[in-house]
Amino acid sequence: IGTVDPDDPDNPVNPETPFTDIQNHWAKSYIEWAYSNGYFKGITETKFGPNVAVNRAMIVSVLYRIEGEPAAGKASFSDVPEKAYYASAVAWGESTGVVSGMGEGKFAPTRNITREQLATMLYRYAQYKKLDTSKKGDLTQYKDYTKVSSYATAAMTWAVGVGVVTGRT
Repeated sequence: IGTVDPDDPDNPVNPETPFTDIQNHWAKSYIEWAYSNGYFKGITETKFGPNVAVNRAMIVSVLYRIEGEPAAGKASFSDVPEKAYYASAVAWGESTGVVSGMGEGKFAPTRNITREQLATMLYRYAQYKKLDTSKKGDLTQYKDYTKVSSYATAAMTWAVGVGVVTGRT
């Protein structure tokens, strides 16, 4: 598998993937880069699913792969089957504090991830990696800033501050 320079996606270096559904997609070179680095896998052997909604299990799995898939115990969540592709990733995420549950002992692995959940996972991952998470953005620039959950306020403020999250307008 080749690689793609994410800073210059128009200059791929031998980008090869088995995916037949990304040929004309705007993110093709980014998908090739993420796949060639082992961060993302397809939804089947030949389909990537570039327009498929992302769920909570997918994101923690990507972070887990970035970390080199370290040994992990068993997740405590009742809705994370031991044999699920994401079981070790969720266990790792839980043990490191990168992820937490949705209440009542559940992780909700197949629930589509919200922007605030994504920002929270990335914020906690940055903290886990001991990166600087002190930069803050102004959430009040967005009309719906009052809808940000209290657990996600610090993460969303950081994510806006570093440009991970931007508004639509």
